[in-house]
Amino acid sequence: MKDTIDAIILPTGERTSGKGSFTVSREVVKEFKKGKYGCIFVTGGYDGFAKIAKPKYRYDFTVNDQMNKDENPKDEEYTRTEGEAIVEYLVRRGIPQDKIFLDDRALEGAGKFSFPLVKPIYGNPEFWEFDSMKVFAEKGNIGRIKDYIDTIMFNEPSKTNDELLKYKIGYHPVNGKDKEGIFEKFYNTGAIDAIETYISRDKQKRRFSEATHEFLINRHPFYSLGWFEKTPNERKMEIILKDAGWRIKSIVDFWTAKR
Repeated sequence: MKDTIDAIILPTGERTSGKGSFTVSREVVKEFKKGKYGCIFVTGGYDGFAKIAKPKYRYDFTVNDQMNKDENPKDEEYTRTEGEAIVEYLVRRGIPQDKIFLDDRALEGAGKFSFPLVKPIYGNPEFWEFDSMKVFAEKGNIGRIKDYIDTIMFNEPSKTNDELLKYKIGYHPVNGKDKEGIFEKFYNTGAIDAIETYISRDKQKRRFSEATHEFLINRHPFYSLGWFEKTPNERKMEIILKDAGWRIKSIVDFWTAKR
């Protein structure tokens, strides 16, 4: 029986500066050095509500759903992503660079799994290549992360139950101060409802990860061009209105289905 785990999945979300920073990454370093894990996959870019002077990516999608890097002069630096900050921390703590993979395009929870599943970065392994994974996150975030994974990966109509059962995902909660407030937690539940509603109405019956990804890039405000040019308060107000619309739509669909 296999006694090692293919990958540690490390979603962004922990503090990466100031007091109490890198609580999850510190635990990842300790566990990885025990020799039980094949690699570390860091997923996530910025928080969609953060103050970002210059985003790394231009959130503009072509017909082929390819995200283009901002075409800035090479000597003009962009704001470092949370994912990059975590990778730097891991390397400083002695994790070999070739054991770390990074996908830092996502700006929210669902995208941390849909981007690597649907449009993996060249050179990165696909999540489906890992037979076993363990997700490390702060205790307050584990439930939400599990909801996203269950929705995006384990309701996959393109795979049989036997195929899905071979994937083993464990969760490693870490004590730490959750940086998300009540507003962010409320928004996340609305986003999950909206994704599930979108998937249920997908007439093409695609993989759930693909339908989720399409929802994010076409309907989620975080991925609209110029999002970070708005003030944090403007972004929060837009999300409040969008979240209300998502919830109303979910309720209407629920009662319509019961009639």
